[in-house]
Amino acid sequence: MIPFHPYVSSHGSDNPIKGPLSAMRDGRLTFPGLAGKKILLVEDEAMLALDIKLHLERFVVQVIGPAYSLHKAIEIYEAAKRVDGAILDINLNGIDVYPLADQLVSDGIPIVFHSGNLDFERLEAEYPKAEMCPKPMLRTDLFSQLERLLRIWH
Repeated sequence: MIPFHPYVSSHGSDNPIKGPLSAMRDGRLTFPGLAGKKILLVEDEAMLALDIKLHLERFVVQVIGPAYSLHKAIEIYEAAKRVDGAILDINLNGIDVYPLADQLVSDGIPIVFHSGNLDFERLEAEYPKAEMCPKPMLRTDLFSQLERLLRIWH
């Protein structure tokens, strides 16, 4: 069996990198625009947060977080030296993420809102440059939107 390494393509029937979210396609990263980026992840559903984090790391992304609360999210954002983008759940155990979103926009950080509580009208008015990904959504769609947003902003 070929040893698993998430960023190196291997060949043969024991290929550990396979399935719809393979890090590699034909020897290239599936989402090359994410490679080397630092992404703040704010999500209060622990299993979903860890799933997103692990998949982002397969694409050579440095994930800051996940943060499960607004307080922790602000704390880790302020401690970060650099953030290239953010994936934000809106409702964090009953507390809205908007104060952090406002700070990110003020600092020029692109945002993808990934939530089951999307108020499209409000978000389009207050965060016109943000992407909106309603839950549930395929990770590939979320990562595509994040990659597209980063390409526009950077």
